[in-house]
Amino acid sequence: MGAFTAIAKVSESMMDSLKEQLVPELIRFPGQIVLCSPAQRENASLGIFLYDIQESEAVRPQTMIDISADRQQYPPVCLSLYYMITAYSDGDVRFRSVQEERILGRIIQYFHDYSFILPGDNMTRIELQRVSTEDKLKLWSFPEEPFKVSLFYKVSPVAIDSALTKEVTRVRERRVNMKRM
Repeated sequence: MGAFTAIAKVSESMMDSLKEQLVPELIRFPGQIVLCSPAQRENASLGIFLYDIQESEAVRPQTMIDISADRQQYPPVCLSLYYMITAYSDGDVRFRSVQEERILGRIIQYFHDYSFILPGDNMTRIELQRVSTEDKLKLWSFPEEPFKVSLFYKVSPVAIDSALTKEVTRVRERRVNMKRM
């Protein structure tokens, strides 16, 4: 289960994993991999943009969770997080596209091989999404930034615990009456 910080934890874990995989071979410095929208990228070589959050359709817990003998917690909300990952090369214009394609290829390879995003969590998966070109163009609504090929990933389920609890009493005695017919 997760605290209210679960969304940020997933984003940071994704960013840290990509820093380990891309620096220094494909991207010079860890600080060039950032969580940002394409409109805010400044000097980033790789932008990781959380563009949508939805309640998970596949996982919807309904049962209360026992947290002590006399207290239960309401079920968590489970989310799907949608990310757009975009590479930006600052190299020679003749080699820029190839460098960006290498970065994207390495990301695809890594998330294909390691599809669980949080260390020690074998539930939260990252999956490459099929997004139509039309939908990609709709998502890329940044007037100052020319369209770039990007990767689209879904991370799910991401649980955020309920802060609500309720007091419960346990069955202490049970009586069974039986009659002959």
